[in-house]
This record gives sequence, C-alpha cells and structure tokens, in this order.
Amino acid sequence: MKWISEILGFIGIFLNIVIYQQKERKRLLGFKLLSDFAWLAHYGLAFNFSGAAVAGIGVARETTFLAIEDRKIDRRPFLAVFFVCALLSVWLTWGGVFSLLPAAASLLSVVSIWQQRPRLSRRLAIPISLCMLTYDIAVVSVAGIVNEIFTLLSTA
Repeated sequence: MKWISEILGFIGIFLNIVIYQQKERKRLLGFKLLSDFAWLAHYGLAFNFSGAAVAGIGVARETTFLAIEDRKIDRRPFLAVFFVCALLSVWLTWGGVFSLLPAAASLLSVVSIWQQRPRLSRRLAIPISLCMLTYDIAVVSVAGIVNEIFTLLSTA
C-alpha cells in the first residue's frame, strides 16, 4: 500500500509542477483540483489522515471555485466555509502537534485560491510548502517531501 501511495504522490508532484506554470486562473484551479485528488489518495492510502483531510478540503474548495469562477457571486462566504473546514480538520484528525501543519497550509491555500491572483498564489506557496514539508518529514512521506522541495524551488 505504501508504494501505491508514493506513486500517487509522485503523480501529485507532476501536477503541482504544472500548477505554478499556469497564467490563467481556471487552468490553475483545474490542475490544483487534479493534484488534490492525487494527494488525497496518497495520504489516505498511507493513513496520514491530517494530510488526507486537507487534500479532501482542497478537492471541495477547487470544485467550488471552478463552479463559481465566471459568475458574479460573493466569494466571501466560501472563504469562511473553507476556513471552518480547515479548523475542523484539525479537531477530526488530531494526531499531535504535527496535525496543525496541514490545517495551517489549508488556511493559507484558501486565501491563495480565493484572492484570484495567480502571482500572489505563487508567493503564498512558500509558507504553504514549509508547513507541508515539515508535516511530510514527520509522517515520512517521500513523495510529499520531494513535492515540497520542488514547489519551493519552482516558486523561488
């Protein structure tokens, strides 16, 4: 199971590299959604539930933002909903202090995706990646560690 998990994580790595090369918001969201599915499977199969919960929230978040992308809808309520989801994920998946890191990354991701500026999204990728890198080291996710190193290098 661990090998399948890592393979899915490496698929997630490829998708994450593609994300930050996008100049259009819709394409960025689409690749982020695919990436979140890969990471949900990766962390879920490895029984790293804090990471899986955050990836699941990401799937819901990107699906929602893609659905409302071209509509004149107030986006602030969605920001609040996904903030609450990130906080609930800590409570539901608590496994120690490291459980806080994916939630912190999720909170920053909500802001990153919500604000609709790909350039700022790339800048926010740094603290998001640092949170997840620390988590991945703690749960020994090889694909996660490699992914966060690539993300930090590609955004730097």
